[in-house]
Amino acid sequence: MKDGIHFYGDNHNFNPKWLLLIPAIAVIGALAYLLYVHFSEDEKTTETIVEQPKEIDEQISHEIDIELAQTESRTNIIDTIINDIQVRLYIPPAEIRPRLRMGYDIINDTADIMLCFAAADAGMNDKIIGAYIQDGEIQSTGLSKKGFCAITSDSIFIGMSENSPQFEQAVNEKGSFFRQRALVDSGRIVINELRGTFLCRALCAKERQVFAVHCMDRCSLYDFSQLLKDLGVEQAISLQSATDAKGWYHDNQGKCILIGDWTSRKYPKSANYIIWSL
Repeated sequence: MKDGIHFYGDNHNFNPKWLLLIPAIAVIGALAYLLYVHFSEDEKTTETIVEQPKEIDEQISHEIDIELAQTESRTNIIDTIINDIQVRLYIPPAEIRPRLRMGYDIINDTADIMLCFAAADAGMNDKIIGAYIQDGEIQSTGLSKKGFCAITSDSIFIGMSENSPQFEQAVNEKGSFFRQRALVDSGRIVINELRGTFLCRALCAKERQVFAVHCMDRCSLYDFSQLLKDLGVEQAISLQSATDAKGWYHDNQGKCILIGDWTSRKYPKSANYIIWSL
C-alpha cells in the first residue's frame, strides 16, 4: 500500500498540504463573524436612539402662574413635565366664558379662540352620554358620570355631584351643562375604576381660571389625576381623549393650530365641544 490517506470510491490520493488551508479558513470565518456582530450592534444602537422620544429642554415649575400666562385674545400654551409625564396646558383668556356647541360642522368655524371635544358620545348612535344642556335646552339626560361642568350667565363651575343644582340653573339661565368623569375634587384625587393608559385630557379650574390640560404621553387616570393635583388644580373633569377627538386653538400669533388626529373622517352628529370665543 502506498503512503497517504485513501478514501473508498476515490481513485485519487489525499495531499496533506491541503491541511494547511484549514487554519486560514478558520481565521477568515472568525473575522467575518466579528464584522457581522460589529455592524449588527451599530444598527441596534441606531434604532434605540431613533426610538427615544424627544424631551422638553426645560422643566417648568409645578407652581405655574396661571394669571401671568393669560393673553388678551389668544390661547397661551405651556409645555411642561410633571412627574416625568409631558403635558400641555391650553389657557384661554380669563375674561371669556366658554359655551357648548354640538355638531361636527362646528369644527370648521375657526373664528373662535379655542375648541375642545367635551362630553362623551355614543358614536354611531349619535347620542350624548349623560346630561347635556346647550343654551338652556336639555339635549340629553342621565347620570353617566358624577363629574360635571356648568356654564351660567355669571360663572363656570366644575364639580362632582350626583344631583347638582347647577343643572336647573343652566336651564333657567339658558346656560350649558355636561357630565364627564371626575379627576380632582376640592384638590383631592378622585379614584376611578377605569384601568389602562390613555392620552388623557382634562378641563381644570385653578384660582378662578378654567383651562385644558392634555397629556402628551400615555398614562393611567390615577397618574394623570396625581399630576393635576401636583399642578395645583382644584377641580378637574375628563375631556374626550380619543386621538380623533378633534379641536383647535389660536396661538399668540393668531395662527390656528389643530388638536387631535384630523386624518380620521369620523364626524358623529353628537360630537360636542366646549368653545371659547370673543
